[in-house]
Amino acid sequence: MITFRKIVLYSITCYQSFETALRASSARTSQGMISSRKIVLYSLICYQSFETALRASSARTSQGMITSRKIVLYSINCYQSFETALRAYSARTDQGMITSRKIVLYSLICYQSFKTALRAYSARTDQGIITFRKIVLYSITCYQSFETALRASSARTDQGMITSRKIVLYSLICYQSFKTALRAYSARTDQGIITFRKIVLYSITCYQSFETALRAYSARTDQGMITFLIRTHIKIRILIATFESSRITWC
Repeated sequence: MITFRKIVLYSITCYQSFETALRASSARTSQGMISSRKIVLYSLICYQSFETALRASSARTSQGMITSRKIVLYSINCYQSFETALRAYSARTDQGMITSRKIVLYSLICYQSFKTALRAYSARTDQGIITFRKIVLYSITCYQSFETALRASSARTDQGMITSRKIVLYSLICYQSFKTALRAYSARTDQGIITFRKIVLYSITCYQSFETALRAYSARTDQGMITFLIRTHIKIRILIATFESSRITWC
């Protein structure tokens, strides 16, 4: 109960702060630009805190170290591909649109891999624990990639602003989900396991919502952008309300 309440409170606070800043940046004024920079800085600070916390719970076995090195190498290759694709997308050409579709497909493949790896964790075996640590490390690397890509897309053009907003929103949702999941997992109790499974379900729902909203965004119009923000806002609100009301069944 205590862990769940803290998670809900943390999620609501983060989202409200982000939502407020997003409104300011939508005006495309000097104040809006300052707010946007604050969002990026806040994300970076959150990541650094999360990275520090992960070091304390890192794998303490030889197999864990070997796995980590392999993931880092794989992540570097993935990021290079993503960075190249992002450059092509920013050109606003037919090739750019094709590339953007490939990025969405790549994200979906990553998600399917995550879901498959999660099944291994649910067995509560040594291999499952190693797999879980691998997923967390991979998630952090993905966050790094998006944060770095955001810097590259900071060009003050209409397309640059739209792309930045999309990446920031997606990064924040992913970061919230995995950070809270890690907290719940670190308890290593029955309640912690239940909380972890519920948060994973929440993460999956967030991803599905993002993918659906992205389709509306792909129209590259003002209406598409408004639809993207409204849909994401509504779905997150519904998810938070659902988790808040489910506390009764946890008692």
